[in-house]
Parts: sequence; C-alpha cells; structure tokens
Amino acid sequence: MQHVSGHWVGAAEFAAVAGVGERSSRRILARAFEGKPWRGHALMVRRTKSRGAQGWTFQVRADTLPNAAAALPAVAPPVPVALPAIRSTPAPGSGIEARHAIIQPALQHPPGSAGRRAAVTSAAGISGKTESTIYRWIAAHEAAGLGALGNTSRADRYQRRTVITRAWDEAARAGGISDSDMARIAEETQRRIRSLWAANTEYGWRMIAHMARSHLAGLTAAAGFEGDARRLKAVCRLPHNVIMRERQYRAVAVYDQDAKRWHDHHRPRIQRTRDGRLPMDIVICDVHPMDVLLPRPDGSTFTAKLIAFEDWATARLFVHPVFLPKGEGVRQEHVAEAIVAMTQDPRWGVPQVFYLDNGGEYGCADLASDAMVLNTQIRMLGDDPELAQALRSRRREITKAQPYNAAAKAIEGTFNVVERGFFSMLPGWIGGNRMAKKTANIGRAPLPYPHGEAAFRQDLQNALDAYEARPQTGLLKGRSPRDAFAQAVDAGWRRMDVDRGAMLAAFARDESRMVKQGGFSYGGRRYSSRAIQALPAGTRLHLRVPVFGNRAEIPVMADDGSLLCMAEAQVLYDILDPVAAREAGRRVAVARAGIKALRADTEPLDMRRELAALATREPPAPVPESRGVIRLGKGMDAVGRELERTPAERRAIDDQDDQLAQERWRQTADRFLARTGTDG
Repeated sequence: MQHVSGHWVGAAEFAAVAGVGERSSRRILARAFEGKPWRGHALMVRRTKSRGAQGWTFQVRADTLPNAAAALPAVAPPVPVALPAIRSTPAPGSGIEARHAIIQPALQHPPGSAGRRAAVTSAAGISGKTESTIYRWIAAHEAAGLGALGNTSRADRYQRRTVITRAWDEAARAGGISDSDMARIAEETQRRIRSLWAANTEYGWRMIAHMARSHLAGLTAAAGFEGDARRLKAVCRLPHNVIMRERQYRAVAVYDQDAKRWHDHHRPRIQRTRDGRLPMDIVICDVHPMDVLLPRPDGSTFTAKLIAFEDWATARLFVHPVFLPKGEGVRQEHVAEAIVAMTQDPRWGVPQVFYLDNGGEYGCADLASDAMVLNTQIRMLGDDPELAQALRSRRREITKAQPYNAAAKAIEGTFNVVERGFFSMLPGWIGGNRMAKKTANIGRAPLPYPHGEAAFRQDLQNALDAYEARPQTGLLKGRSPRDAFAQAVDAGWRRMDVDRGAMLAAFARDESRMVKQGGFSYGGRRYSSRAIQALPAGTRLHLRVPVFGNRAEIPVMADDGSLLCMAEAQVLYDILDPVAAREAGRRVAVARAGIKALRADTEPLDMRRELAALATREPPAPVPESRGVIRLGKGMDAVGRELERTPAERRAIDDQDDQLAQERWRQTADRFLARTGTDG
C-alpha cells in the first residue's frame, strides 16, 4: 500500500509523531507556515478553519515530514476496527488512573495507525475530552510512562518570562539596550505603576497604563532606543495584566484618602461568637432614627429617635423612644435617661460593659462608671491590642467604638431586621425616605401614625416582642432571643440591680458656684436653701447637677464629699404678696444666725493695739551714710528752697525782710541828716 502525497496531519498527531508537546507543535507549524524550517526541513503547512476558540488550525502534509514513510501510517480506505470497551466514567482513584483508562484502547495500536486514530475518536466521544487532549496524554505516556499523566506544572510557572512585555523586550534588544538597562527600566516602571495605584483612589487601570506608558517611553528613549515616536509609543504599550499585577497598591491610596472605605473593606476583622456569654455581659448602645412618621400638635411631622440597647448574648433589644422638638437632636441627658430606664427594667438590670459609639451624646455614659462598679466583672469587647490588654487586666470602664468601625456595631444589622420586618407593619412607616412613598399613599405625602403617643409606645413594644420571639440563624443557632434569654435564666443567671437614686446620682456632673445674697444661679434659675442662706457671700459651693430631669433640686456637696443640702429652685413672689416679706425676713434672720455662728469661733481684737504690736515687733530700718549732696546750681537751689517752704514761712520771711529794709532806710536817713545838719 502506497502513501498518499496529499495526506494532511493535524497539530495533535504531529506532536505525537514528532515527540513534542501540543503547544510546541502548534508553534512549529505556525513558524513553518511563515516559511521557517524545522530541524533543517521545509514543511508544507496550511491553515484551515477550526471550531475552537482560536478559529484557525494548522496542518502539515505528511510527505514533507522527515522519515515520513516510517513515521506516518499508509493511507488506506478506512476499515472497521474492533475497540476494547471504554468506561464512560473516570476510574476511581487518581486522575492518572482515569486518564490511563481513557487512552488504554488507543495504546493497543501503533502510532499513526488508523486503528489508533479510530480509538482516539471513540475515546473523545465517550469521555467528553478533545482528541488533541487524548493525543497529548498518549504522547506523555509513551515518552515518560504512567506518571506523566498527572497534572504537572511548568518549572517556570511562577517566574516572569518577559522583562516588561514581549514587544518591548524584542524592541529593546533590537535597539541595543543592555540587559542591565532593561532590568533597571523594568524595575523603575514597576515602581511607577505601584506609585500610580497608591496615589489616587479614582484612577482606573487605563489611566494608570497611559501614565505609566509615557514614563516607560521616556526611560526607553533615554537608554538609547533608536526609532521614531510612533514606534516608541507602540512598543511601550502596557497591557491590562501588567497594570493589574500591581493593583494591591491601591490599598495605600484607600488608607490615606478614604478612612471609611478602609475600615469597611480593608481593615482585618475577626469572627465573634455569643457562645459562653451570659445576658448583660455586654450591652451595645446606639441611636436609631425610626422610620415611622409621627405628627406634632402644630401639624408638622417627625420621626422618633430610639435609644436602643442590644444584649450581645441573647440579641434582645431594649428601646427608649425620644420625641424631640423641631431642630433638636439626641443629647446626653436623653441617653442617660435611657440607661437609667434600662437598669430599672426587671428583665435587664446593670450590664457589665457598655459598647458605645463615639458621638457626643454618649459622653454621659462615662458618668455611669460609678454605677458599673456595683457589678461583678467588667469585660471588654474589641479586637485591637489596647482592648485586648484591657480585657486581660479586667479594667472596669466604658468601651467606645473606634471611628468608622461600623462593622463592630452589630446593633445596626439588628435594627435593619427589626425595621424591615416589624416596624414596617405600623401605619406611617416610610422606609427611611419620606419622599419614597413606599406605603399605600402612593403619589401623595406620607401619612403619619394616626393613633396617638400611648398607642405608638404600645405598638413599638409589640414589634419588639415579636422580634424577640422569632428564631434566628447565625449566632443564635436557630433560637429566638427570648429562647436564649430563657435558657440563661433557667441555667441560673440572675440580674444585677441598682437603686434608681444611685443611678440618678451617678448621672450628674460636678459644677461649682459662688454664694451671692443667700443663693446661687444655675441655668438661668436661682437656687437656695437654709444651709446656703447661712453662708456668707463668696463661699464656693460644690454642686452635683443631674444630667436629665427638670432640675427642681440640685444636690450641694460639702468639702468632705458628704451631702450638705438640696438646693431648691426659687419661686417668684408678687410685689404685694405678704408671704414674700415674711420669707425675706426669715432669710435675713437665717443669715444673721449664720454670722452669729461664725462669730462664735472668733474673739474681739483691738486693731490699734495689734498695729502697734506689729510695728514694735519689727527692727528699725537702718540709716546708711551719705555719699554726698547733689547740687544743681545757685538758681535751682534757691528754687528748691522756696519749694520746700510753706506759704506762711514765706510770708514770715517777707515780713522780716520788710523790717530789715525799713531799718536800713532809717539808718541811711540818719546818716544823711547828720551830714547836712538839718532836722528832718
């Protein structure tokens, strides 16, 4: 039987005959299609349409292969071939055994034979593998035995096979750029790509590729690349995979520019469990704007703010609603009032640790530390080293959530369930958006809750009771919050109570005021008591001002920390009210009694005698010797002497001068008469 000169061989069969891999066979045939020899032989190769993903395949004419007669079978009309049975499912065990079972029928025939081709076709149809895959397995088995059928990886699988890209590598080498310069340029380009990822959170990979290509072109040109600008731009193009390889450096930009995104998506987390926790071990607090529209008396609407507490161990909720005037928000006194209400509920009591947000309205919670020490042990919640150290040292304090750490506030997820699943049943529910009109009043303004405040409070509690009765997956493992709480109570858990008065005292701030006219002012109101009226003006008072309530009374503390008195807010009297005069007289009497009490601790003193005694107790001041007298001239001395004289002294001197002048005049006149012999 003669070989047919027009017989064409595909890449898979060529690989089996030539003893190379299928990928190498395709590369050899592609080069031969371009006229390049293979092992010194010119092969006749054609390209034909294929059904694969690539769309084209190569075939080589059999008679152009070296030793074609020995390597390839003779072409003859196809004859029926008896094939061994092939299992339609892989054999149990390793992948090697399954592959060997698939190729075993083909191995019974010599390479290149029609029988092997028919066996491969049949095996491909039964196993679902492609013929090229089966030929590759056959070649591997015949070259290296059964072990070659395993999944192996390239020795250079995780190594870079290009410096930057194939196009740039070829152009750089052709352009005479040394290997050391190529490595340097690649390193600088990689660093530039990383820096671009780290510079901005908004850059996409195309923008980074554009900027990095410009940088690479500059480095390439500086290294001596010979070629025009268009050629340089083409070879410096950076594909998607080169840019995305450094995408992890975007985390630097996120960390520097978007703290919320960092904490939400990048900050490492830990998984928490409720196992081993008891009720009130940890209570998480948050303020939640309820999505039920309520009416005001003036016709306006608002939504209640819910100060909510979640028991971490049981997922129970305690909610304290706050109805705020227009333009006001939740303040410290509201949170303090809610905490006191929770501690007085017989199902709750005093928690061991509060886990709070960082808002200013939670500042009052620090005041609860005095009340918290009444509990047994304070445990910390958190996943950072500071909180872990605090847990080991068992510090008793209030724990606050870190900024942007929304994932730690599990109560937000709980409220999402309660809001959508239970609050949405109430009339007036707006689903978080007043203009979305998710309820029955489509196309009109949302209608507020119509049944009044008392009914709303009851409906709110009914919704919470329904939530607590619903089983939950996840941390509660199919139990409801109420079931989890009941199991803890049945196992012996007991609440820790605290007196309401003690909590009110704990939620107070230290202030100071000065006594003035028998009282003091705080918050625009005057306060007084008998004890304060007996104190003189200017006495400093230590106040313990309640955080919430009407402040009708303010505790005043003594210097030793004991309660001095309860200062009462003063009433205003009418100008003609006789009670006012009697009250004024009583206060004056109390003030005088206070002065009398103060005087009892003193003794009368003669301050003139005290002054004299003080002067005599001190030694006299020393008199130093003079270093001389400073003169300013005769005229100035005369002026100085006159300034030192009193007017009386000067008049006396003037009178004396007049007498001396008259005496001199008489003497002169007497001498003149004596000379002339006349008798004046």
